[in-house]
Formats: sequence, structure tokens, C-alpha cells
Amino acid sequence: MKLPFKISCAFAALLLLSSCGKQESTTTAAAQPAPAPSPAAVATAPAPAPAALVASTPTPSAAVKQMLALVTEKAGSELSGMSTAALAEVLPLPPAVEKMRAPLAAAGQSGLLQQLSGKLATTAGSVLQATPALLRETVAGLDVAEAVAAVRGSDDSLTRFVQTRARGALVAKLTPLVAQAATAAGATDTLAQITSALEGPAQSSGLMSSVQSFTGVAVPTAKLDLNAYVTEVVVGKVFDVLGEQERKLRADPNSQVAQLMRSLLERTGN
Repeated sequence: MKLPFKISCAFAALLLLSSCGKQESTTTAAAQPAPAPSPAAVATAPAPAPAALVASTPTPSAAVKQMLALVTEKAGSELSGMSTAALAEVLPLPPAVEKMRAPLAAAGQSGLLQQLSGKLATTAGSVLQATPALLRETVAGLDVAEAVAAVRGSDDSLTRFVQTRARGALVAKLTPLVAQAATAAGATDTLAQITSALEGPAQSSGLMSSVQSFTGVAVPTAKLDLNAYVTEVVVGKVFDVLGEQERKLRADPNSQVAQLMRSLLERTGN
């Protein structure tokens, strides 16, 4: 049986509309843009190549700053990692106390000096543990414009530059730490025992009076600023190690310091 003409036309129109809708849906889906990358993906994306090129050819001032940071880091590692025996060598008995050795030995009190020596080593160890951070902080605050010219001098010229510009600041930062460390280690109390035992001959009951009477050995009475002595010795050691590490790193052609030095010389035409 044949369908009426009007119904056939209507049916054909429905089929045509259905086909067009599917094509439009497919076209729309294909035209949708890809989702944008997340902020995390952008943050972790590798840096462009030009940035690496800039980092490999620093300005003279940047090169000097990097050299100082590398030398300081090496020196700090050595200072904070010293053994007890090395610490005893770093901070020996003060000369004024060493002069008391013979009188104290004559009176059977040599143990006080041994105690003081051990406590000074403990003091040095505590101070040197804190020194690397203070050294980095001090060096980071320097204006390195003058160091760019100075670095062409001796093989420890950066160390000499830091010593000239920052020694006073480092002493000021270390002084309160030394006082705390000497007290905590008992070095301050032991020195007080020694000086008290060796008080002037006016006190007939003092050890000095007995030693002088029986041995004829004169005992020094000079007062000692223990904190100032420890600070000066530690600061001197810091710059000794800093200079030593600078010389080593400059002498090693494969070290970053040597590479930075070559870069600096090339940039400045020397």
C-alpha cells in the first residue's frame, strides 16, 4: 500500500533534519579547543634555553658573588667539621695562662690547665658550628664592586677583600656567641678558679704565696679577657681557612670558582 504524498514528504523531511543535527553535533565537538594547561604544569615546565645561556655567562659582579659563596661554603664545611683534637689546636691555652703552667705544676694543680684546655676546645667547637651561617650572612651583605678589580690580585684576594671589609662585622656577631659558649662549656669558671688560686702575694693563704715561698717561681698576675681571646683566635682561623679554600679552588681548573674566574677575565678583557 502506498503512503499518501503529504505523509511521504513529511517523513522525508524528518529524516533530513535528523541527519543534519548529527552532522552539526559532530562538527561542534570537533571544533572545541583543547583545555588550557594547569598552573602546576606551567610552573614545572622546563626553563627556556636562553635563561641557561645567561646563567652560564654572569656579569663580573655576579661572578664574584658566586665565587665568594662557593669559597664561603667550602670554608664553612671545614670549620664546622673539625675534630676535638683539631679544635684544641685551633684554640690553645692563652699565653698569659700558659705562663702559669710551672707554678701550677709546682703546686700540684696542673689539672686545672688540662680542664681549661678541654673546655676551650668545647667552646671553639660550639662557636665554629655557628660561624658558617654568620660568615655567609656577612659576605652576602658586601658590595662586591671593588672586589671585581681586587680578584685579579693574589690567589686569596677575595679572602683579603672580605677580611678588610667584614672582619669587624664578624667579630661583633661572634662576640656574644663566644661569651655564651665559654660559659656553657665551663671555661669561664675554670679560668676564674686558676686566677683565684694564683692571687697576689698579699694573700698569704693563696697558692701564689706558697709557690713563691717554696719554689721561688714568680707567678704572673695579668688579667685575661677570655672572651676577647677566643673571639680573636676564632676569627683568625676563619680567614685562614677561607684563604686556604680559595687557593685550592682557584688552582683546580675544573672547579666552579676557576671557571667563574675565567669567565670574569674574559668579560673584563683581561
